[in-house]
Amino acid sequence: MTQLLNTFAGLSTARRTAINDAVLSNPERSYIFSGPGGIGKTELAKAQYRLLSSRHRYAMTAESWQEDMTAAATGRGEWPVLSSQFFRDAGPFTWHLFLDDIDKIKLTEFIEPQFKSLLDSVLRRKDQLVLTTSILTTADLYKKFGDQISSRILRRCVWVPFNETGRIVVPKPTPPTPAPVAAREGDELFV
Repeated sequence: MTQLLNTFAGLSTARRTAINDAVLSNPERSYIFSGPGGIGKTELAKAQYRLLSSRHRYAMTAESWQEDMTAAATGRGEWPVLSSQFFRDAGPFTWHLFLDDIDKIKLTEFIEPQFKSLLDSVLRRKDQLVLTTSILTTADLYKKFGDQISSRILRRCVWVPFNETGRIVVPKPTPPTPAPVAAREGDELFV
């Protein structure tokens, strides 16, 4: 653990302790690290990723994922590891997935359902998901991805916002979420 915290050697001891307490002490949780570029979100995700002992882990940038999905759909490439087909065949193992820079995903008619399917698979299987983004607030996440994708991400991941100095921002308390409305016959349900 100390060796991994030394990755953040330029940070104060208090700052490294805060990171350890918030994230590295519980590496099995799912997180979304948000904040401006250059503050260490990706490095923190990598440190968390290295703490995991599982061989069942996979990391890539969101931009690469989108390019691979598009290439496969047009017959110019193989389906990427992070696809719903992969999860159907993944077996009983818990996977630890790291997707960097999700704000770079461009939702198209093809990519949007693929991203939903990926998130649904992670939710259904209870796999670990670590995301990074330069999107600063959950409201901006909803603006970028809409309700269906954003709610899937926030259902699985703990939001860890950083400010421009690299400090974890303690979010203001949010009002309680209203009770869900019961589904009616014919409603489309998502897991």
